[in-house]
Amino acid sequence: MAGIVARHVDGETEPLVRDQAIAAFRRGEVKVISNVDLFGEGLDVPAVEAGFLMRPTQSLAMYLQQCGRF
Repeated sequence: MAGIVARHVDGETEPLVRDQAIAAFRRGEVKVISNVDLFGEGLDVPAVEAGFLMRPTQSLAMYLQQCGRF
């Protein structure tokens, strides 16, 4: 609506579609990417400018790991 290109991926997203969305985000073609339990660890995209953690956790270690991604 506002002209901001965004994609959502989750565990039910086909792997090819997920890979294409991440690649487009890395190239700057997609400005916002949301996910459910996919990028908590193991993803490094230096171009990320902000992140929103909307997943509650009682694990300090998990929280710190996820914050470290940003």
